[in-house]
Amino acid sequence: MANTTPAPPISSVIKSYRPQNYSCFLYRDDVPKRMMILGLQTSIMITIIWLLRPVFRRLRMPQSMAEVFGGIVMGPTLFGSIGWLKAELFPNTSLGVLNMVSITGRQLFCFLVGLELDPGIILRAKGQASVIALAGIFVSGSAGLLATRFLHPLIRPNVTAREFRAIIPLFMANGGSTVLYRLATEIKLGTSEVGQLALSASVFTDVLCLSTLTFLTSESMNDGRIGDTITSVFIGLIIALMLLFAVGPSMLLWAKAGEPERARMSDCHLCIIICLAIGSAALGEFLGYDGMVSAFLFGVLFPRQRGIALTVADRLYYPVRVGILPTYFGFIGQYSNLRLVWDGGAIVAVVVMVVMGIVSKLIAVVAAATAYKIPLHEALVLGFFLNTRGVADVILFNVCSSRGMFNLRSYAIFIVAAVSISGITGPAVVLIMRQVRRRMPAYLHPGMERQSPDALLRILSCIHGPADVPVTLNLVEACRVAQPEIAPLSVSTVHLLEYTERSASPLMYRRDTRATFISYDAEAISEVLRAYRLSNGIPIRLTTAVSYYFNMHEDICITATDMRTSLIILPFHKFQRVDGKMDIRNHALQKVNRQTQDHAPCSVGILVNRGLGGATFKTATNVRMTVAVLFFGGSDDREAMAFGMRMALNPSINFTIIRFVPCDKYEKAIDIEDEDDSGYDIEMELDEAFISECRKRYVKSKTVAYDERSLRTGEEVVTALREIAVSYSLFIVGRGGPGASRLTAGLIGWEDCPELGPVGDLLSSSEFSITCSVLIINKARSLSSAIRVSSRGREVNNF
Repeated sequence: MANTTPAPPISSVIKSYRPQNYSCFLYRDDVPKRMMILGLQTSIMITIIWLLRPVFRRLRMPQSMAEVFGGIVMGPTLFGSIGWLKAELFPNTSLGVLNMVSITGRQLFCFLVGLELDPGIILRAKGQASVIALAGIFVSGSAGLLATRFLHPLIRPNVTAREFRAIIPLFMANGGSTVLYRLATEIKLGTSEVGQLALSASVFTDVLCLSTLTFLTSESMNDGRIGDTITSVFIGLIIALMLLFAVGPSMLLWAKAGEPERARMSDCHLCIIICLAIGSAALGEFLGYDGMVSAFLFGVLFPRQRGIALTVADRLYYPVRVGILPTYFGFIGQYSNLRLVWDGGAIVAVVVMVVMGIVSKLIAVVAAATAYKIPLHEALVLGFFLNTRGVADVILFNVCSSRGMFNLRSYAIFIVAAVSISGITGPAVVLIMRQVRRRMPAYLHPGMERQSPDALLRILSCIHGPADVPVTLNLVEACRVAQPEIAPLSVSTVHLLEYTERSASPLMYRRDTRATFISYDAEAISEVLRAYRLSNGIPIRLTTAVSYYFNMHEDICITATDMRTSLIILPFHKFQRVDGKMDIRNHALQKVNRQTQDHAPCSVGILVNRGLGGATFKTATNVRMTVAVLFFGGSDDREAMAFGMRMALNPSINFTIIRFVPCDKYEKAIDIEDEDDSGYDIEMELDEAFISECRKRYVKSKTVAYDERSLRTGEEVVTALREIAVSYSLFIVGRGGPGASRLTAGLIGWEDCPELGPVGDLLSSSEFSITCSVLIINKARSLSSAIRVSSRGREVNNF
C-alpha cells in the first residue's frame, strides 16, 4: 500500500535555508564565498536559458518556459542530483543568500509584469472578450471543482479536500496574458483580430483570477475573521486609490523635465520607484496578502501618461529578465524535484489536469466564439491561446507554497502540469493555421506591365524607422496626380519591428484613444502620416509587424497578399552618410530584401535613398523631380517602365526614358553560356512591342522624353551612366532577370549586392553618385514561391 503520509510543506523547506541570525550572517568570513557561488549559479542559469531559448522558439513554445526549465535543470532533477556537483555549486549554506535575492527578484518581476500589462485593454475590450473570458473561467473552474475529489488523493497536498477545492479551479481557470502576447507575436498573430481578442480576454482572466486568489489566500480569510477580512479589503482598496490618484500624479511631475512626448527618468527616480515597488509588496504582506500580488498590482496601477511606465519598464527589463529572474527560477529549481512525479498517481494526476484544463476551456471558448459567429479555426486558436500559462500560475504556486499548502511532490505535479499545458499551446496553434493556409489559393499579381494605365495601383511601402517616412511620402507624391480618377492610387505602409522579448510587451503596442500603436518610433511615424493626411495627402493605411529577421519577409508577403498589392517598396540595407559614402544600416535587412524578392506575390522595388525630395515630404505640386527609366531589356525593365509611366502622369515630374541597345540590336555578338536563344528572342519581341506602345502613348504626346543610345560593351554602359547621373534625382531600373540585355552580361557576378542586379548595384555604389536615388524593381515570376495565407484580419490604422 502506498505511503499516504504527507510530505513536509515547502514553506518549512524554504525556512530551513534561511540563516538563523542575519546579523551574524552578514559578518561571517564565508560571505564572499557565498556571493561568488551565487554569481556562478546565476551565470550557469543564464547560460542554460540562452541555450534553451532557440529550441523553444523553433518548437513554437513560450520563451518563458526556457526559464522554468533552466530552474528545473539546476535543481535536484538533474544537476542537484549529482553529489559532488551539488556540494560544490549548490551547498545548503548558499541557499540562504539565494533565497534572500529571489524574494526581491520575484517582487520586481511581478512589478515589471504589471507595468507591461495595460489595464486599458480591459476598458477598451469588446463585450465578446469579456463573455469569452467568463465562459472559459466558469467552465474550466467548474471542471476543476468536480475533479477535486478525484485529484486530492493522487496529489496528496498538505491540505484537506475541502481546502483543496479553491486551488484546482484557480489553476484550471488561470491564464497568461504577457506570455500569450509574446507567443502570438512569434507566430505572427499578435496584431490580428484573433490575437487582439485573445489578449483582451486573457487580461480579463488574469485580473479576475488574481483578485480571487488575493481574497481567498489572505491570512484573515484563512483564520475565519470576517471583520478582519473586510478591514483588510477596505484598507487595500484605499491604498490602491492612493496609488492611482496620489502617487501616480506625483510621479508625472518628474516627467515634465523630459521631452514633450516622452518621460525622462534619472537613476534617483528609478531607485525611488524600485523602493516603492518593494514597499508595496511589504505592505501587502503586512495586510495579509502575498507580496507578489501587491507588487503586481502596483505595476498595473502605475501611471501610463507621458510614457513614464514605458520608460521604467525599459530601464528595469534587462536587469530583471537577465539577472534577477534567473536567480529566482534557480531558487525554485532547488526544491522542484520532478523525480517525484514518476509514480503512477502523480502521472495520472498530471494527465487529468492537462486534459481537463485544455478541453474544458477549449469547449467553453469555442462555444462562446461560435455564438459571435467567429470562424471555427479562429475559435480553436482562441481556445488554445487562453490555455497559455503565465505569471498567475507562478503567483498561485508561490502563495500555496508559502502558506504550507504544497509539499515537494504536489508542487512538482503542478509545475509539470502547467509546463505541459503551455507546451501544447504554441504547436497546436501553428498546426491549425498551417492547415487553414494550405486550403487557401496562392496569390500572384499579374504585374504592372499587364495592367491598364488607368487601373488601380496598390503600393505597399515597408518602413524600419522614422528616417524612411519622408522618402516614402515623396515617392508616393511623385506617383500621385491631380485627378485621382485618371490614375487611382492606394498606398499602405507596414512598420517592421524586430521581435525581441522586450519588443513583444503589450505596453509597447497597446492602443490609445487615437487607435495607434504606441512605441517611440511607431508614435513618430503615426504623427507624420497624420500630418500628411491633414496636408491634403491621400489616406495611408499603417500596419505594424513584429518578427524575427529570418522570417520578416513572411509578414511583408502576407500583408501584400491581404491588400492585393501591385508593388512592394523596401528600404535599402545601407544609408548615405554625411560625406556621401554608403554605410551598412543592418546586415539582416539585406537578407530580408532577398527573401522578399524570392517569395513576394507581386513586384518588389528596393529604394536606395540619397535624399529623394529632401528630408521632409512635399506635395505633388511642389515635388519637382527629374526621373529617368533605364531600359536595357527584359521583364524586370518592362515592369520598371510600367511603374515609371504612372509617375510620368504627374506634371511636376520631368520624366525621361533612356534605352540602351547594342549597336546591332539583332546581332548576337555576345555569347552567354547555356542561354536559351529562343527565349531571348521572345523577350526582345516583347521589349519592342512594349517600347512601341509607350512611344505612341507618351512620347508622341510629349508627356515623356525619349533617348536611345547604341553601345557596344559594358564599359561604355558604365561611362554613359556616369555622364547622365548628375542630371537626375531618381533612376528607375529593373533588376535584370531572364531576357536581360547582353550589354550587362559582363557586369554579372561582380555585384556586392546581388539583389540589386548588375546595373542597380553599380548605380547604388558610393563611387558612382552621391545625389541620385535608385529604385530597382524585380518582377514576381513564380506562383509556387508565393506564400499561401488566409485572411488573418490584420488590424489597420487609416490616416
